[in-house]
Amino acid sequence: MTEVDFLTAASEHFLTEPYPNDVILWSKARQEEYISDNICERYEYDDLRDIREEIEDFANNFKFFYQEGQRDKS
Repeated sequence: MTEVDFLTAASEHFLTEPYPNDVILWSKARQEEYISDNICERYEYDDLRDIREEIEDFANNFKFFYQEGQRDKS
């Protein structure tokens, strides 16, 4: 899996439309604009920066556990 795959998967938990494949090239401001346009109702009153950081944290955790699982298979 790539960095984009992890971000896209994580974004699905917060957004009505997941991040597109070119999200890794976007500025933080552009990511927050996309979040604003696609935020799930549950998070609509949360700070956009907080949501962006939650997505990044979730993606990093997902990546860590994925890589650990790959190591266990070796």
